[in-house]
Amino acid sequence: MYSLYFLPVFVLIPHKPEKINLSKYFTSPVDSIQILSTDGVDMYPIIEGKIMVQLKGNVGSARINVFSGGDSFVKDMLFVRSRSRKIKFIYRGSGRNVYLAGSFNGWNSNALPMIKTDSGFVAEIQLSPGRYAYKFVVDGKWIQDTNNPLSEDDGYGGRNSILIVKGGHEFIDDISPSHYRFPFTLSRVYILNGDRLLDEENYSIKGRDVFLKNLKTDVIRIVGIGRKGEISGPFTFNIKPEPPIGGIMYFLFVDRFFEGDGRNMRKIKDPEVPDIANFMGGDLKGVILKLKDGYFDSLGISVLWISPVFLCPEGAYRDALPPHRKFTGYHGYWPVDLYRIDPS
Repeated sequence: MYSLYFLPVFVLIPHKPEKINLSKYFTSPVDSIQILSTDGVDMYPIIEGKIMVQLKGNVGSARINVFSGGDSFVKDMLFVRSRSRKIKFIYRGSGRNVYLAGSFNGWNSNALPMIKTDSGFVAEIQLSPGRYAYKFVVDGKWIQDTNNPLSEDDGYGGRNSILIVKGGHEFIDDISPSHYRFPFTLSRVYILNGDRLLDEENYSIKGRDVFLKNLKTDVIRIVGIGRKGEISGPFTFNIKPEPPIGGIMYFLFVDRFFEGDGRNMRKIKDPEVPDIANFMGGDLKGVILKLKDGYFDSLGISVLWISPVFLCPEGAYRDALPPHRKFTGYHGYWPVDLYRIDPS
């Protein structure tokens, strides 16, 4: 079993039990989960690699041991109170089939249908504080919200509507890889370095500032709690090491590289999608096979840069600009879930 990157910071509603499936973060099924310790959460394992969690307040944490196929991983988990609010979107124009799409759902054009009411087509969704771009999809046509004065160029000759959800301290300053500044005076911080919470001996708090030391990986996730109960985070920072000197980098486009299982499971059957804009069958398994058979070693390659392998949307989508060609997400740059590997 291999762990797929790090576990996310889970955003939960306090006092509401929630089921979390840990199997999606590993390459093979989880056999069992041992809960080693908890702080601020109630937690117990259930069947098939799932746990039930209930957050008691603003922030909670737990340490677990995950078993699968004879392997085990000890991981720390961090849970943060949701600050989301229910936001109502209204489209007051005409149409038969109206959907809401935006940065909050990976621009999926048919995932959020809007319901026709006396005041127009309505959709309500929960959104955390932040900035979101969106459009209405009316009978297949992408339309800006003309009742919203905030907008920006969409890069395709049109404009996206912009929504700003207020209600939190959503930004901190990364002054250096070991120094972070919050917008309020701190009483406590939670810092995940990789999949382990930093002990208090490895960080210090001075007013609004946090200073870190003895970091073990290049990724940290940080949450701050203020003296007046403010909460900010989670924030993710990548602490980049110095690049290697004198190496040869190979850029690898996964879908176009090598098909590892001998079948193109993802090709879209649509006469409007040209072959060059469709899936061609390359997959992560093919990359692994070529790593093992020494292909890159034979070329003198020391660094691989691969295109994204996150889950991408199904189907094909039409370009907003003439001649309005259709193409798929074969390139990997339309992720809809950053914690799931695309099955193709």
